This record gives sequence, C-alpha cells and structure tokens, in this order.
Amino acid sequence: MEISNMEYFDVPALNHSSLLDYKNKGLSGFWKNTAFNPKRKKDEGSDAFLMGTLLHTLLLEPEKEKDILVYDYGKSIINKKYKEFQNDNQGKLIVNPEMMTKASALIQTLIDSKVWKNLVKDCEIISREQPIYFDYLGMPCKIKPDMLLKRKNGTYLILDYKSTDDMQRVLRFSESLGYDIESALYRLGVSFSYGVPLDDVDFVFVIQDKSEGRNICPARYSLAHENFMIEWIKSTIEYLGLYLAEFSKTKDDLAFLQPKDGEVLEFITMNREE
Repeated sequence: MEISNMEYFDVPALNHSSLLDYKNKGLSGFWKNTAFNPKRKKDEGSDAFLMGTLLHTLLLEPEKEKDILVYDYGKSIINKKYKEFQNDNQGKLIVNPEMMTKASALIQTLIDSKVWKNLVKDCEIISREQPIYFDYLGMPCKIKPDMLLKRKNGTYLILDYKSTDDMQRVLRFSESLGYDIESALYRLGVSFSYGVPLDDVDFVFVIQDKSEGRNICPARYSLAHENFMIEWIKSTIEYLGLYLAEFSKTKDDLAFLQPKDGEVLEFITMNREE
C-alpha cells in the first residue's frame, strides 16, 4: 500500500474520529465510517467543515492560499451553482466572499494575540498539517497534528486549533466531541514516532470564538484524565483489532453488525450534553 499516494482520510488506519465513532455509536457506527470499510460513503462536506478547512489553511498552510478561490455562489455550498463551479475547479478550495473575509480576520486576530505568541515562543516548528502513521498494539494508526513544535528543552508540543460559535459548550462538553481521545492518541503517536517518553509530549487546544475573535482560550486535559484515556485507547484498539482481523479473513462485515456466536451485545452508552 502506497500511503504517500493516498489521501489521509482514505488510509486504512485507526484515528481519533473512528475511536469516537465506536465510543458513541458502537461497532456498527465505527464500521460505517472507518477507512477499513470498502463500502464506506465519503462525507460530501458542509459549510461548517468548509469554514474549518479555510481557517486551518490560512493559519497552518498559508502557502496554499493560491489554491483558494473566492466565488459568490450564495450562502451555502448546498446548491447547484457551487457544485458546477466546483466541478470546473477540481483541487481548489472554493469559498464565498463573506467566508473569506471572516476567516482572514479571525486568523489575523489569532496570530496577533498574546495567547498564540506565548505558545509558539522559542519553539521550533517540526511540522504543520503533516500526517503521522504508526503501529500501536499491532494496529495501524494515524494522526494529523495541526502544528507540532519542539521546545528548547527537547520536549514536544502539539497545538490543535478549534473554532466555535459556543465557547462554553466546547469547554463543558469536550469529551462528547472526542477531544480527549484526540489529545491522548496524538500524544501516543508523537511519542512512538519520535522516540520520546510520553511525558515529554504535551497537547494544547487553542479555541477561538468565531463570534468574538479576540476570545481565544488555550485548554488541555489533566494528567489524570490523559492517563485514563490512554488506557481506554489501549483496550479499545485491542478490542477493535479482533473484529478487524476477523473481517480481513472473512470479508464479511456482519462481524461489525451483530455479535459473534455466544456473545450478547452491550447497549451503547451515549455522551449526552445534560
């Protein structure tokens, strides 16, 4: 398998999104969206996803700004005008003028902020938006850090940028969004790939309120919660590995849709914002 020639989301490996799908939706939910599933339907995208992609591009890959096309297709990508223009401009990031203006202002506010400057101060940039593939407990895994930095003392820092319309919701319900899975898995991936102790890898979310761009909050999980999630990831990867091994032999996706002989499925415990 030539990973270098594949899109990140198409590489058959476990990532934080697939682990979150299992946590929230069980085996069938995991199987529906995982890249291991040859019948997986690709997400057609949304306005929110497009805005997130634009913000990340402006912040982390400014050299790709030439591939951004500003086109007045209306307020939403869910229309014929957008689809036709997209078909004529494959490989380009197409946004409307309002989105481009707002995103540019948000990112400029972010990089000018004391929060951002203090986080990246005296750090060496190792990578930006670069995938990392690694094997963990015999299973292929993948992560894609927004920004990976190395401090003067030799420790590593992963920065992950999030934008939101509701800062309090993100801070209160981060676990239901899978942020703790992301943080723990990314720390594991950098630790494995760079050969450094897990304690020498930090993860900080940089959360920006889209309605008030100056409201920028750096946030992280406690060490106790990180350790708990790492143990959860270990047991979950081992568990999913059994089903993926069965599928690789039988090519029968019923392994993810109904219990094995003699087993009874557990109810799914959903993360609810209550």
